[in-house]
Amino acid sequence: MKTFYLRNIETPNELQEAANVVRQMLDVSRVQLVQAQDALILRGTPDQMILAEKLLADFDKPKSEVVIDVAVMQVSRDRLRNLGTNVPTTFSASAVPTSTSGGNSSSSSSAGAFALNTLSKLNSGNFVVSIPGASFTILASDSHSKILQNPEIRAINNEKATLRIGDRVPIATGSFQPGIVGGGGISPLVSTQFQYLDVGVNIDITPHIHADHEVTLKMALEISSVTGSQNIGGITQPVIGQRRIEHETRLSDGEVNLLGGILEDTETQSMSGYPWVAKIPILRYLFAQDNRERQENEIVFAITPHIVRTQDLNDENSRVIEVGTGSSIELRRKPSTPASSSSAHPADPPKAQQSPKQTPAPEPAASATSRPSTGRYSGGAVCYGGSWN
Repeated sequence: MKTFYLRNIETPNELQEAANVVRQMLDVSRVQLVQAQDALILRGTPDQMILAEKLLADFDKPKSEVVIDVAVMQVSRDRLRNLGTNVPTTFSASAVPTSTSGGNSSSSSSAGAFALNTLSKLNSGNFVVSIPGASFTILASDSHSKILQNPEIRAINNEKATLRIGDRVPIATGSFQPGIVGGGGISPLVSTQFQYLDVGVNIDITPHIHADHEVTLKMALEISSVTGSQNIGGITQPVIGQRRIEHETRLSDGEVNLLGGILEDTETQSMSGYPWVAKIPILRYLFAQDNRERQENEIVFAITPHIVRTQDLNDENSRVIEVGTGSSIELRRKPSTPASSSSAHPADPPKAQQSPKQTPAPEPAASATSRPSTGRYSGGAVCYGGSWN
């Protein structure tokens, strides 16, 4: 019986997976999990203990890690040109009545009202016309803005890493049934629930590290912002604008991947003024106003992975070991060879085994009761009682 302490176990599922590997590969039926210590207690033959030590050493490897540099670059440009005259397009006219007198009586008509006998005496002095003023505008503006964010994410192999930079905006969900509040009013918030959305820079990356210093990244990159509001059911809801990319790519260690093309180009041109005259090349600036505006907005993501730790493999992990037959699990040993021959060609079989006539009889497998308990695995050779075979 032996207790194996695993150093790189992170979850109970991984400990259970290690126990299943020992059960299925070595036919060890007595396996006890100690989750508090990340350990396995095994009971079996000495050969099974040695093979379990080798098998768990191959299983208990530290996970690969990668550091991902994410550069978010947002460039905005806004150009505005306003040239021309804001001419009046409406005017108002009102009548001014005159006072009338006849005989001993005198009467004054009310504002905008005329007596019938005075209609024939109306002239231009009885009307007032109001014309708004005009203004001449010369305005040009050109603004630039650049936003740069360079977060760094360290993630374990096949584990999702999440980064949030920004605000959390409440969004109303559920029913909007009205309810009566204490003051007798009706409030739509009685049956309304709220959830919060992450607005800003949202990054989700799941890396998979390969053995050839390459990384496969499954990414979801998003930049969002509150662009306005809308009233729904008596509740003001925010309008969120977003630009989002979801894709999967494979990169080498230190290779830069640029995600561009999220370009927004808006151009607006408007003209207001008197018809026909506004089309004359020079006079149109005296009788019309020309307004032009152009907005450019571009976002570029730069993704660069840097592998911190790769899968730690050596020759012993890929070595083939003879473990007996399907019904009997035992560690097969090599026959004893001279030290010079084993040091020169440790992986080659002895010359005596190359000729069929000189092949010695295979050494019979020793029983578990005839072997001392000092056996341990070391590079494919087994030590029993202080002598290595």
